[in-house]
Amino acid sequence: MLTTRQLRFVGAIRAGYRGKAAAEQAGYSPATGSQAAWRLMQLPAVREALEAPPTSLEAAAVQAGQQQRRAQLKMAVMDRLYTQAMAGNASAQIRFLAGSRRTRCITDNR
Repeated sequence: MLTTRQLRFVGAIRAGYRGKAAAEQAGYSPATGSQAAWRLMQLPAVREALEAPPTSLEAAAVQAGQQQRRAQLKMAVMDRLYTQAMAGNASAQIRFLAGSRRTRCITDNR
């Protein structure tokens, strides 16, 4: 039987995260993420869970993890554009404004 963090680690691996990043997504410390990932991959129960076909709940969790990862990447790009735009880069200002118009907030009622 896997613990909650071990299950989240398996889900993060299936969502495309690797090693330390998967451990951090599962709730392990960034300072010890590499060691935690290595220890988790040594556990027979974790390896069996990774080899088994995903259940419907795991598939939904993987899909949600992939959506979260895409959102994190988009936010990183928007943050970089914002920094460049604030420094006076006109093309970054245009791209930032275009990207922010395409993004809907959760609070929008549209």
